[in-house]
Amino acid sequence: PASEDDGTLECGTIREISILVALHRESVKDTGAPHPNVMPVVAMTQIEGIEGLCMIMPKMCMNLSTAVEAKALGKDAQLNVAIG
Repeated sequence: PASEDDGTLECGTIREISILVALHRESVKDTGAPHPNVMPVVAMTQIEGIEGLCMIMPKMCMNLSTAVEAKALGKDAQLNVAIG
């Protein structure tokens, strides 16, 4: 979220975004493929009328809730999601 004082981003927000981008970049550099548990950030933007920063990420074929309800995840995949 933006700081109420001057409209800039809080340090924690910048740090979290930087870590997310760095984890994705390092994973691709080291293995040639993105880590399955790290979503790449495609872009960042502010949208008029919405307070804060929006992270734009790739569209996934389904969300986690839908995958669990549809039983699309086997036991091993469910365990991997739970552990992280």
